[in-house]
Amino acid sequence: MRRFPLNLPALLVLLWPLTSGAAAPLRFCADPGSLPLSSSNPATPGIYIELGQKIAAALGRPFEPVWAPTEVGAREIRQTVLAGKCDGFLGVPDDPAFMPSLIVSKPLLTFGYA
Repeated sequence: MRRFPLNLPALLVLLWPLTSGAAAPLRFCADPGSLPLSSSNPATPGIYIELGQKIAAALGRPFEPVWAPTEVGAREIRQTVLAGKCDGFLGVPDDPAFMPSLIVSKPLLTFGYA
């Protein structure tokens, strides 16, 4: 009689979400009116939205923007990323003191205004 290891049902349960259909969307928060960075207008999406679309495509996932006005940045991050409403927030300041509970990447864009 052939016996299966006891951990096989757990392994099948863990693999089931990976094979159960469409991938979950990659949700990035962005300001709906902050051109040239982001915009809710599909004709002019902005750099952050285009970058999010490229990252999602590379991961084989659909992209879903979550619009979050950034007038009060720290509050928006608490109400979106830290609340689980999106997977990431593009355009977070490169300042460790801004919100120490975030894991941030290296800056991908530096610009200034004149």
